[in-house]
Amino acid sequence: MFDALKNRALQTYISVAENVIPVLKESQFEQKGVITPEEFTKAGDQLVFKCPTWSWHSAEKGKWDHLPADKQFLITRQVPCAKRCKEVQEDLREEQVEATDDDDGWCQTFSISKEKESQDKKALEDIPSIDDFPNKSSDKKATLVEKNVPKKEEEIPSLDDFADFEEENLDEDDEEVLINAADIDQHIVRTRTYDISISYDIYYQCPHVWLRGYDEYSNPLTNEQILEDISSDHSLKTATFENHPFLKNLVCVSIHPCRHSEVMKTLCDRMRDSKKEIRVDQYLFLFLKFLSAIIPTVQYDYTMDVEM
Repeated sequence: MFDALKNRALQTYISVAENVIPVLKESQFEQKGVITPEEFTKAGDQLVFKCPTWSWHSAEKGKWDHLPADKQFLITRQVPCAKRCKEVQEDLREEQVEATDDDDGWCQTFSISKEKESQDKKALEDIPSIDDFPNKSSDKKATLVEKNVPKKEEEIPSLDDFADFEEENLDEDDEEVLINAADIDQHIVRTRTYDISISYDIYYQCPHVWLRGYDEYSNPLTNEQILEDISSDHSLKTATFENHPFLKNLVCVSIHPCRHSEVMKTLCDRMRDSKKEIRVDQYLFLFLKFLSAIIPTVQYDYTMDVEM
C-alpha cells in the first residue's frame, strides 16, 4: 500500500514537472547517458531499419510536439515468453567455493544449470562398458549356423485373418494404445506473448518501456501475471501499473526509467574502456541488452550483437 501511494505521488509530480522543465536540446549522451528527442528518433530509425519486428507508432492521445507525428513511440508485438522468471531462477543453483588467501576473503559464486548438470550425469551413465560390445567370434559361429538351417516358407496372411482380428478387438480398450489427453496436455508449452513499446521520457530524458501481455489464447494477462515475467529485483519496485501515455484505455506495466541513464552511461563507459565506441544512433541496441536483465524470459531481442 505504501509503495502504491509513493508511486502515485511520484507520477503526479513527474506529470506536473514535464510541463515546466525544458526539453533537452544539446547532446549529453557521453556525459550523462541521456539522449535528446532528436537522438531518440535517430536511434529508433536505426532499430526499425535493422530489426523489422520493431515499428514506429502514432499517438491515439497525448501527442508530443517534439517528436514527429508518426514516430511518437516504438512497438513490437506478439513477442514469445515461454517461461516464468521463477522457473528460470529455480533452475539455477549457486555454489559458493571457499576462497583462498589471495582473494582477500571474497567467495567466488558459480551458477550451475540443473538441467546441464543432469545431462552431464546422464552422459556419464551412458558410457558403454566392455560387456556391452558383442563377441565377434560367437557372432561368426551364429552366422554359420544360420546359413546351414533351411529357411521355412513365409506364410502369407489372408484378408480373413485381419477381419477376424478386428472383430475380436473392436470393443476392447488397449491401455497401451489409448492416448491420455491429460498426459499430452502436460507436455504442451503454454507460451505467453507480449506487446512491448518504448517511448521517450521527458523527465528522465531516456527511453521508457511499457509491457502488455497475453496468454496462449490471446486473453490479456492480469497485472499480477505480468509481474511473474519480471525479475524479482524489479517487480513492484521499478515495475508499476500505469496508463499508456499514447494508447487509449490501456493499462500497462511500466518499467520505471529513473536509473536507465545511469546504467547506460556505465555500460558506454565500459565499452570505451575496452576500446569499443558506440554511436548515439545505436543507443537502443545497447538499451535492449540492458533491458534483458529486467524481463529475461521475454524473447524480444533480435538486434545485432553488442560486445560488452
